[in-house]
Amino acid sequence: MRLERYVGADMAVRSNIILIGMPGSGKSTVAKMLGLRGYVIIDTDKVFEDEYGQISRYFDSYGEKSFRQKESAIIAGLTGCDRTVVSTGGGVVENEDNMRLLAAIGRVVWIDCRLEELAKRLLDGSGARPLVVKGGVEYIKATYNRRYPLYARWADMTVDGSLSVEDIVDRILSEIGSTDNDKK
Repeated sequence: MRLERYVGADMAVRSNIILIGMPGSGKSTVAKMLGLRGYVIIDTDKVFEDEYGQISRYFDSYGEKSFRQKESAIIAGLTGCDRTVVSTGGGVVENEDNMRLLAAIGRVVWIDCRLEELAKRLLDGSGARPLVVKGGVEYIKATYNRRYPLYARWADMTVDGSLSVEDIVDRILSEIGSTDNDKK
């Protein structure tokens, strides 16, 4: 991995924000806005694509299992982050080891978006999401139902994904600012 361009080897863990949520919940958009507020941004899907190419093509060629192994390697490389927002892939919560590591390096924020809104966002044709394209609405519903309790389990904070991006960021910063030193 070439994460050194994102992560300083000698940095101490302090005020990292880990964004989790379903695909289409707004994690990458919220991360960009947090970047404007002084956070370093690491989007694990972007890091993956920088290293291995487009995710949908990788899925087609190597499958989900191989993708998840590469995703785990990317996450393992994040341990030196400081004042960083990490936007994760939607399925990260399905790997307990990944979530333990992420929870250890920052506050986990779940952007919780209603199922109907997710379906609308994911099926609008603007993005190639490999698993969604194949399964449609039924896939989105099944995935949402399977992951929902995992998001709830790992979240230090939950934010309503139907809020404006600015409101989501303000709520995150308000909460994180008052509890930076209270990490479980």
